[in-house]
Parts: sequence; C-alpha cells; structure tokens
Amino acid sequence: HPEGDIEIARSEDGGWRFSPSTVAAIPEIHHELEVSGFFEMKESMGEVDEELVAAGAVEEFGIENWIPASWKNRTFLLEDWQWLYLVLIILIGLVIDRLIPIVVRQSLIFWLRNTHLRDRRELAQSTSRPFGFLAMSVFWWFVLGTGEFELRVLVILLTAVKFMTAAGIVWCAYRAVDVASEFIEYRAEKTESRMDDLLVPFVRKSLKVVVAVFGVIFVASNIDIN
Repeated sequence: HPEGDIEIARSEDGGWRFSPSTVAAIPEIHHELEVSGFFEMKESMGEVDEELVAAGAVEEFGIENWIPASWKNRTFLLEDWQWLYLVLIILIGLVIDRLIPIVVRQSLIFWLRNTHLRDRRELAQSTSRPFGFLAMSVFWWFVLGTGEFELRVLVILLTAVKFMTAAGIVWCAYRAVDVASEFIEYRAEKTESRMDDLLVPFVRKSLKVVVAVFGVIFVASNIDIN
C-alpha cells in the first residue's frame, strides 16, 4: 500500500512478528482504506464470515460509523470530525463543571441548616467548587475512549484527564478537611478545657498537610510516576 507495507519478520529470538515499521504504518493504512470505502467494498463482494461479524459486533455501534466520509479528512493531527467531537465534549464538561457545584452547594446548605454552620454559605460555596471540577474530569475520562483517536493522541489526552481527576479528588478531600475542622472546633468550644481549643488549629493544618502529601503521591501514581 502507498502508506506502508504489511510484513512479518523473524525477530532476534526466532519468533515471527509484525515488524516495527508495519505497526507504525497501520493507523495510516487503516485510515486510507476506510476513507476510500475499501472495507465496504470487500464486504459487498461476498459472504461475511460469521466469526468476523461476531468479533466486530461492538464496533458496529462505534461513533465513527455514523460520521460522513467527507468529515474524515485530516487537516491537522486529527480528523475533522474528531476536532468537532473534542470541542463538543469540552463544552459539555464545562456545563457539568457549572451545574454540579450548584447541586452540591444546595445539598450542603440543606444539610448544614440544622447545625451551627447554617449561616456559613461561603463554606458551602468553597466546598462545592471542587466537585464540579472532579465531575468534569470524570466525564472526559469516560467519553474520550469513544472518539476513536489514534493511540498516541489518546494516551496524551487520557494522561491529562487522569491528572485532572486525581487532582480533583485531592481538592475535594482538602475542602472536606475544612468542614470537618469546623465541627471539631465547635465541639472544642463547648468544653471547659482550653487545651482542645489550642489543638484544633494544629489538627486542621496537620490534616491538610497529610492530604497534600498523599495527594501528590496519588496524582503521581495516576500518571504513572513511580
């Protein structure tokens, strides 16, 4: 094929495998054959093997099967429809980032209504914000796989989204420390001892340091840093 050869070569250990050049050429060859309608032509030339039909049952419902051939031209890095798809999921993610904090904030206000924190709306606001970021990141993580991006592009996108998701989890935990500390401080004020009043700020800062340290480790682990 003009885009590259499909060849099997003997490796150093004596086994027969697809050559590195073949593996590198597969995405371009597949793309060219798909755009040219080669696969549809081959299917119409004869009976389709039942095993091939079973193996491709999942791919039948892939989003790319619904995309017109004219949208599959590649102008820069990605196909035209993939750029549009990225813009769409980014916009949906931003909407989620705005809506989820509203739901979480109202839920927190309802929950805090019967506590001493019923007037602390700023606490509910700051606590709800990271949940929108986390929901947006999780949404992107789940839908990126349906865009049928090339492996190298998908790895870059998923690594970025994994980083965002891990950071969102750490951010949520960090804000949860503030809520927990407010309840601890309230209980300490009700006691006669002054010792626990002095310990509350120390506990708050210590918990945040622990969350930050484990957060760095958690984020690094999720982006494959040992």
